[in-house]
Amino acid sequence: MTQTKQIYSTWDSLPDTLTANHISQYLRISRRRVYDLFQMSVEVGGIPNFDIGASKRVER
Repeated sequence: MTQTKQIYSTWDSLPDTLTANHISQYLRISRRRVYDLFQMSVEVGGIPNFDIGASKRVER
């Protein structure tokens, strides 16, 4: 059975709660860069996020 990878290219195609993978696909940047942006404060361009266990999430 083959799984097709969901491509998130439009705002409406994204789920309500985003992972670093969703953000990296949508912004076309590396997942590592997304995690760097999670570490930065919002005032200097960081992405606001919250933790679910060891995972980071973002509200759309």
